[in-house]
Amino acid sequence: MWSKRDRVLAVLSGEKPDRAPIFEHLIHDGILERFGAGRIATGDFAAVVRACSRCLDLCHPAATPQEPRVIEHSGGVQQVIERWTTWKAPEPLRGEAAMIKQLHAEIEAAEAWAPSAAAQRDFCRKVEATNRAAGDMVYIHVGAYFPILPFDIEQGVYAYMDQPELTRRWNQAMFQKLLRENETMPPVDLGPVAICWNDIAFKGKLLYPPYILEELFYPHLRALVELLHGRGLKVLFHSDGDVTEALQRLVDCGIDAFNPLELSAGMTLETFQEICGTRVALAGGIDAVDVLARGTPKVVTEKTRALIDRFRGAGNLLVASASGEVDNSMPAANVLAMYETVWDYGKY
Repeated sequence: MWSKRDRVLAVLSGEKPDRAPIFEHLIHDGILERFGAGRIATGDFAAVVRACSRCLDLCHPAATPQEPRVIEHSGGVQQVIERWTTWKAPEPLRGEAAMIKQLHAEIEAAEAWAPSAAAQRDFCRKVEATNRAAGDMVYIHVGAYFPILPFDIEQGVYAYMDQPELTRRWNQAMFQKLLRENETMPPVDLGPVAICWNDIAFKGKLLYPPYILEELFYPHLRALVELLHGRGLKVLFHSDGDVTEALQRLVDCGIDAFNPLELSAGMTLETFQEICGTRVALAGGIDAVDVLARGTPKVVTEKTRALIDRFRGAGNLLVASASGEVDNSMPAANVLAMYETVWDYGKY
């Protein structure tokens, strides 16, 4: 009898499990209610994890339901907090002097960072409580967002063009802080999987010129993957958008799985398999727009079966939405059709 951990590790180690595992960032009230005990109350993180454990094999770092509200920040910037997500309007464009001052301040703060004993104790308590709620499901505790440029993309490009050396210092300082955060994680059961992410693409193309990724991103990703592998963790990399142009370089960085293969942005299963072969697992593959959100349970079942058949030979597949999440835009019947097809038809 395979455990969920055995199943996930088999896929991420290039082996074939008993069936395709399911991976997801699950923020769908209807599905969480079905697999939990009714509507989950604001702030009840453990209830989210317990509900996920009844339908997922591998769980993205879970969200906690929030009380919707709007927070006003200085300069008229609004932060909108919804039940499952938080959005903040872009900061106003800074003048060069203000930009330089902020970059220096962020570099100094990053270079001065050191782990706090109290924060580490809190982290350990949360990991242990989450593991109790997760049961046999593999929960991802280790997550690393990769900074490439400061500010938002528009202002980051301005910073890189106007202050290239300062921007490179910022990038290096942020990465070294990220390394220290992962090097100093306390000895607690973190599970076997980590996730790294940055949305490096959008519909049809990369967000960043390739030379910026070559200088400021790929070397850092490779170094962190090596560190995490040294700690016994498999690494799943996430980016929305059409990452086709960068996919070979991500493989070269040593990732074990890629998520989510956003089909509606221009990625294709054929190209993924041509580039990755069986070296990298796919965590995704079910179109979120035309299938999960706009399709019918019959269409979802057909597409899920076809995806499983495409990867049946090697088994390097974790079935998931191609949007990086399952959310309330998708009819619950469609999501259930995907899961039930995997549980039945996904057996190897």
